[in-house]
Amino acid sequence: MEKYFVIIPIIAVITVVLLFLVQIAFIRWTDKIFGIKDDKKNNKDEREKNN
Repeated sequence: MEKYFVIIPIIAVITVVLLFLVQIAFIRWTDKIFGIKDDKKNNKDEREKNN
């Protein structure tokens, strides 16, 4: 019975780490597809030109 007090938290930590890595990968993937970072840079350049 006591072994479950060790096994379950280890599985929980591994699951949280995997979900965090998947989240980071998904954010980078969507940035590449939609070009979000490029749009932010272009918007800053346009604001500086307008001022």
